[in-house]
Amino acid sequence: MALKNIFKLFAGLLFAFYLLLGTAFPAEAGIISKQQEIEMGRETAMALEAQYGVVQDYELQERVNRIGQSLVAVSDRQDLEYTFL
Repeated sequence: MALKNIFKLFAGLLFAFYLLLGTAFPAEAGIISKQQEIEMGRETAMALEAQYGVVQDYELQERVNRIGQSLVAVSDRQDLEYTFL
């Protein structure tokens, strides 16, 4: 069970890293609209949650959120709302 939680944590952080830092051309570059970018993120999050579920471990969720918010703090995309589960 612990391995499954670690995998979910890793998958969530990897996804967060991709969303925050992995996009070479953010919506502001004019390729897609900000709303399209947000919708793509929502759709991807829903697909990941459907496939892997959400960890029901409060301490682990707090840790993921704390790490995610640390990434947000140094992101160039302060105009977006981020959630980490």
